Order: sequence, then C-alpha cells, then structure tokens
Amino acid sequence: MKEETKQKMLRAKAAKKERHRSQTIAVDKDWRILRSDELNWEVQYKGKFQGYYPNVTSALVAIPAKMLDEQARGGLADVLRDVQAIREMIDKAIP
Repeated sequence: MKEETKQKMLRAKAAKKERHRSQTIAVDKDWRILRSDELNWEVQYKGKFQGYYPNVTSALVAIPAKMLDEQARGGLADVLRDVQAIREMIDKAIP
C-alpha cells in the first residue's frame, strides 16, 4: 500500500510539473515568462534565468526594465510597444 501511495504522489507531482511547464508566454524571440512552480513565475532572456516573481503581472512589469538593461535596443517607444504586445499575449495565454 505504501509503494502504491508513493507512486500516486510521484505521478501527481509529475503532472503538476508538466502543467506548470505548459504555462509559458513567449514575449518575443528572446524573452519569455514561464511558470516554475505554484509560487513562482520566471523571466528568461535567451533561455537564461533573469528572476523569479510571485505572479505573472509582476514578471510582466519587470521585463521592460530588463529589456533596457539587456538589449538597450531603442527608445522608450520601443519598450512601450513591447509592453503592449506582452499584455496582449498574456490576455491570449491566460483567459
């Protein structure tokens, strides 16, 4: 009975991990927000860790500043366009 319970717990944990992994928002070709576990959302730049955040909104808010730090690829107008595009992707990804 103990082994059966242990196997059920392992399957449940694996299913939860897979569900979290499926909760990914591709911001653009370099940036993404993904669910790492029940408590954290992770921001990644080119697949590299940039920080943990308690919710997807906090992760979204952090990206423009990180974009300026990492990419410095334009002016404020570019960043604002990116933020709007991110919000639209989140609205589509998380009903």
